[in-house]
Amino acid sequence: MIKVGFIDYYLDEWHANTAPAHLLEHSNGEVKVCYAYGEVPSPKGVTSEAWCEKMGVECCATIAEVIEKSDVLVILAPDNCERKEDLCREALASGKPCFVDKPFGTDLASAKRMFAIAEANNTPVYTCSALRYAQEYNEVDRAAVKSLVAMCPQNSYDNYILHALEPAMMIMGENAKRASAVCTEDAFYSVTIEMESGRHIVISSLNYDSPYMMNVCIPTANKLIDCSYDFWIYHYKTMVEFFKTGVEPITHKETLQIAAAREAGKKSMAACGEWIAVDNNY
Repeated sequence: MIKVGFIDYYLDEWHANTAPAHLLEHSNGEVKVCYAYGEVPSPKGVTSEAWCEKMGVECCATIAEVIEKSDVLVILAPDNCERKEDLCREALASGKPCFVDKPFGTDLASAKRMFAIAEANNTPVYTCSALRYAQEYNEVDRAAVKSLVAMCPQNSYDNYILHALEPAMMIMGENAKRASAVCTEDAFYSVTIEMESGRHIVISSLNYDSPYMMNVCIPTANKLIDCSYDFWIYHYKTMVEFFKTGVEPITHKETLQIAAAREAGKKSMAACGEWIAVDNNY
């Protein structure tokens, strides 16, 4: 059995609550969450000790203890990207396979620092939005795409833009050149990204109940994609395979491409929609 260790800002959150069952199910019982560390109690007041007791997981006092006891590591903090780099530092130096929940750091510079630690210590690591595994994207002739418009629920740009941005960048398969973005006072935003080829991505946050959808333009038609399929199955199957083999399913370069585009969009918001060049120096 592969023993998984969780490292989180606080453990009583949706990803930590649901991932153990997914990992067991999609590994036929071969991958199990056995250890966990939470830096602080959850906003609801649930302590790490209480969460671990409920989940049948051994509570560790330090990140170092989780790393020592585990075969592989999952670093979570899905809603606290500002804590991601600190929570990852020891794990990325461990040499043990690490999956890091989105987002991978606060900006491009932090992502580069984190990958540098992993590469210096031969630590296999990848990060992603689970939405990249929506099977509907496999229906797209990616080479024929001229532009696309992605829709997503209104949530924190820092933490949730990746659910739309990552699949869009995956489909385009190239660096972004520049970004223009605006955001209302109540956090609804619209982001336009020009790719190096001249093609465009537009991402708009709608309301909290909006589905993740994408309208893809190819030379002969538009194709509307509703990501309603259970992408979680393929997300966790990919994670299980990574834990078994140590082979990274997503390159560091692709993650940095996405981080660079995300950062340019955020800078544009602060500049009232001014076009901001994407830093592809990595």
